[in-house]
Amino acid sequence: MYMSPLYAFLFYTALILGTIPFLLIWKNNTKFDKKNPIFPYVVVVFIASFYEYFGTYLLKINATNWFMVYKILAITTLQYYFYHILNKKYKALFIVFSALFIATFVYNLQHLNDKTFLDISAYLNAITTCLVITFSILWFKQLERKTIQKERKQNPNVYFIVGLLFMYGGTIILYLYANNLYLTNKELFFTSWMLNFLLNIVNRTLLIVGVWKIIKHHKNQ
Repeated sequence: MYMSPLYAFLFYTALILGTIPFLLIWKNNTKFDKKNPIFPYVVVVFIASFYEYFGTYLLKINATNWFMVYKILAITTLQYYFYHILNKKYKALFIVFSALFIATFVYNLQHLNDKTFLDISAYLNAITTCLVITFSILWFKQLERKTIQKERKQNPNVYFIVGLLFMYGGTIILYLYANNLYLTNKELFFTSWMLNFLLNIVNRTLLIVGVWKIIKHHKNQ
């Protein structure tokens, strides 16, 4: 597939940035607690970056199944992350989001093919977006009550959550209209898809910053 210079730049930048958080943790193995709730998400982003380049781009493996697997891994690790930083509260909300995602996934699985996966991906992405927004609001309310302004700026979770809000909140409309756009104007679809890469770059950059802050804090102890 031909990539315009800008499309290629954003694509490769997003992939490279997706590997850095995990590599930082690997390099500073003793200075990052693997029990930190963001770690599973970091691993998923690392795997996604490698697979999207080698599996989807180089080997041309059909991306349909990977997209579905990624959606499951993403919401699972994000649920795990928010569940722990919210001190294991709001269990009913977590159950509701899990049930909604599973029901949507199972119902649409029988209809999954190359023509429908963008729409199905959009439905699943919308649920994950609602989850991220809901639990982000709850976490920021919790942070507001418990910490002073200086401590908030130093909290690595601020960077993780702001990155997630940018990525999921900024791409929800793109995902919902992606299939119609692809069917009617492929050139405009690939141009619009650069927004997805750009917001992934923002998310992964803030993920790097948050991971680095955790490592730096451990070094200073």
